Amino acid sequence: MQERLGLSDEQLRPEQSLEEIGIDSLAMVEFMFDLEDAFGVRLTDERTPINSIQDIANLIDQALAAQQASPKSQ
Repeated sequence: MQERLGLSDEQLRPEQSLEEIGIDSLAMVEFMFDLEDAFGVRLTDERTPINSIQDIANLIDQALAAQQASPKSQ
């Protein structure tokens, strides 16, 4: 996210809204695909409201926990 938006660590806060840092709905969809690739997870298809950086972190945490809890399907 930082590279894509040109932001530093100091400019990002968990409670910060995505709108404040310039992420619109299209950018969010692209970013979610990037997150799936980066973390090796499948993010939920549910329409969970994602309004802040913390919401993104929570979603990734949930996906990682679900992945660890489920048996490998290979």
